[in-house]
Formats: sequence, C-alpha cells, structure tokens
Amino acid sequence: MAKNKSAAPAAEPPDSGFPIVGIGASAGGLAAFEAFFSAMPADVDPGMAFVLVQHLAPDHKSILSDLIRRYTRMQVFEVEDGMPVKPNCTYIIPPNRDMAFINGNLQLLEQTQPRGKRQPIDFFREHDRKAMAAGMSSKNEEWLTFADDGHRALFETIKTPMLDAEGNLSGVLGIARDITDRKRAEKFLRKSEQDLRKTNEELTRFNYSVSHDLKSPLITIETFLDYLEQDMDSKNAERIEKDMTHIRAAAGKMASLLDELFQLSRIGRVVCDAVTSPLLSIVEEALNLVAGQIARRGVKVEVTVEPVDVTGERRRLVEVFQNLVDNAVKFMGDQPAPKVEIGMTIEGDEIVFFVRDNGIGIDPKHRHKLFGLFEKLDPETKGSGLGLALVKRIVENHGGRIRAASEGLGRGSMFSFTL
Repeated sequence: MAKNKSAAPAAEPPDSGFPIVGIGASAGGLAAFEAFFSAMPADVDPGMAFVLVQHLAPDHKSILSDLIRRYTRMQVFEVEDGMPVKPNCTYIIPPNRDMAFINGNLQLLEQTQPRGKRQPIDFFREHDRKAMAAGMSSKNEEWLTFADDGHRALFETIKTPMLDAEGNLSGVLGIARDITDRKRAEKFLRKSEQDLRKTNEELTRFNYSVSHDLKSPLITIETFLDYLEQDMDSKNAERIEKDMTHIRAAAGKMASLLDELFQLSRIGRVVCDAVTSPLLSIVEEALNLVAGQIARRGVKVEVTVEPVDVTGERRRLVEVFQNLVDNAVKFMGDQPAPKVEIGMTIEGDEIVFFVRDNGIGIDPKHRHKLFGLFEKLDPETKGSGLGLALVKRIVENHGGRIRAASEGLGRGSMFSFTL
C-alpha cells in the first residue's frame, strides 16, 4: 500500500435500540398517512417511532399534526431542536427544515441550499414516482449521507402507492432499513469466492507447470545414469566424468526449481508484519542485490522516485524491484548505452511505480506469457522463468496490480505496478 496522506475512519451511526420509521410526503399525500395510521390496531404499541418529514411550499400551512392525532393514540410531537426520540411516538418535522439524528436526538437544520436532484430526498422522490407509475410496491436500494458526521449508509426502501376512499392515488408510503452491513458482508463473500476460484485455477496451472518442468531434469538424470553404468563397466574415465557432469547439472537445475517453487508458494501463505518504509530505501536495497549484474553489463540506472512511503512486507517489496531490474538488465541485448529508469507517477488517486529500460523490448505475441510459471522467452538466458511470476504474486498479495508495456522488439519495455 502506498500513501501520501491519511484519512480518518467514518463514525458509526448511533444505535437507537428500536426501529425508527421515516415517512415523507408532499401536501397532497396526507391521505396516505390517514390510511397507514387508521390500519394500526388501537390496542397495540408498535414498539417503534415515526418521523414524518413534510415537503411543502413555503407559503403552505401545515395541518399534518392535527390529522395524525385523529388516527393514532400515540403521542404526536412537533419537533423542536434537540428533542429525544422515544418508541411509540410520532414526530412531525416542521416544513422546509432539514434534520439529523444525533445521539438519539432530532436536530433541526436550516436548508443551506435549494433542493436539487442530488439531495437525498430527491432519490426517494424518484422511486416514489416509479412506484406510482407502476401502481404497485417497489423495492429499491438508496445511498444516504448523514448530516451529523457525513457517513454514508445504504438503505433498502419499499415504496407502496396509497389510494384514497375513491381509489384515487393520494401518495406513497415508504419504509426503509439500513442494509450497509449486509451488503458489506455479501461483497466480502463474493470477493472470497473469487479469490478461492482464482487460487484453484492457479493451483491447477502450478501443478501442470511443476510436473512438466521437473520432468526434464529427471529424464536427464535417468538417461545419464544408464550411460554412467555402461561407462563404469568399460572403465572409461573420461566418459564417466562427462556423465557425472550432466547428472550434477540436472540435479542442480532441479534443486533451483524446487527452491523457487517453495519461495513462490510461501507468498501470501507465510506473512510477515507489514511495515512502512521510504520507497527510496527499498529501491536502494534492491539495487545493491543486483549491483554485480548492473556493473558487468555497464547499465546506467536512474532513480526518480518522490519521497513517498510504502506499507507492506519489506523483503517482498525489495524482491519486486530486484526482479524487475534484474530482468531489465538480462534483456538489454546489444544495446550500446543500456539504461534502466525507476520512477513513479500519479494516475487519479493511485501511485503507480515503474521500471523502464531501453533493451530488446517485448514481442506482442509473447506478452501473454510474461507472468506465467517457468515462461522463458529466451531459452539462452539464465534463470528458471519464475521471476516475473514471483513479482506478480507479490504485487497482487499487496492488493495491487502489474502490467507490461512495450512498443515492440528493439524499443525497450516498461513494467508498472500499484500497491
């Protein structure tokens, strides 16, 4: 994770301990309230509070309190600033006032700007109109921003058209419940399912690659063991030494493959504590680890990173830059003035790091193989082909992504990634 500023966590809304039903209507929707409260049994306490929000023209005289008192035995209050909310009560918000629910109390707010389509109530009205047009109840999901602390919550609302005694449409009844936590849990489960599916797919490819690439040195060992047996019978010392050389090389290749596979399997499974470090110190450590390769090839390295901190497993982040620089040096070709640049850019609200070179570039037909296991685009180069696979696994394990870009053969390449 890269950062150059911090954000305070959003506060959680206070818990009232009982349901609070908010109902909004225009002046023409009073009959909907009449129908709603008339249907409520007179001898049953609902165990909830009702907050009625009026949206009236500035010159309209409200009679809502008088009407509601006719149809319910609950206490009806015209809200004053700071009034506590209690169950089995109805609260009438004065016309043309905004409100906030703060620590169990209703706070009245002056309207600071004209009602526009982006105000929360207008999202409700839009769904009201859809319910009225359809002539039936509709279920919706609506984001609301709370005025007390600015936190946002997702509500599931049910909008039901209300008819008067003559069957004419008189308003809309709306009921809402906070489903933010439920949606967050559903999102987490979906992400877990996707991660599991991705892990299973990677495991399948991993098993195939292991069985395929470990088979080659095993065949070499098996073949030269047969030759060794024959050469020992004939006491041919020169050929025995050659057989042993081939066997040792194949065994060394297998040991190297197994070690790199072990390192790859540990990423994401064995997690060290995340630490925050200056990016420049991570880059310097990585360059020290590949200093020999850089010096032998005479590569000029330019570092243009800004003073930014990154958070993660430091050793793994060093490995990312180490492998990318080593890869750039390895594929310089016959470039007379080899150069590697390490830097960063800002794209939107993300910091993007990059390692760019002026080497042989990438053939477009091979780009899809870059991050695969044991993929070597040049069989003459050293290594097992796991370097970029390791880089990709580390970056993704830190919540980032990586991509490669090249204008073609002989035009250099650039690997950029986020954390």
